[in-house]
Parts: sequence; C-alpha cells; structure tokens
Amino acid sequence: MIDVIIYSVFILALIAFSLSPAIYLTNKLSNKFIFIENNSTKISILFAILFSSIATFFIFWF
Repeated sequence: MIDVIIYSVFILALIAFSLSPAIYLTNKLSNKFIFIENNSTKISILFAILFSSIATFFIFWF
C-alpha cells in the first residue's frame, strides 16, 4: 500500500514539473491551430500527463 502512495506522489511531482514544457508547447502550437487555442488548458494538461507518463516509464524501465 505504501508503494502505491509513493508512486502516486512521484507521478504528481512529474506532472508538476512537466507542466511548464507542456504550456510552452501548447502556446507554440496555438499560433498555428485554432482548435488548440480554444482548448489550450485541456491540451496543456494532457501534454503534462503524457510527458510525466513517458518519464515514469523510462525511469522505471532503466
């Protein structure tokens, strides 16, 4: 049970640290696509979750 809590805190920390690159990427893409500009908050959150999931996968894989 404690492993699940540690893993959850680790994932939340990675999401927090990957939010800045996600916002940057969303701002760059919003200049090109109207859909991304209209839904920028949702897409930033999805990018942050994606980046943190990829980071978690590589951290636990190696």
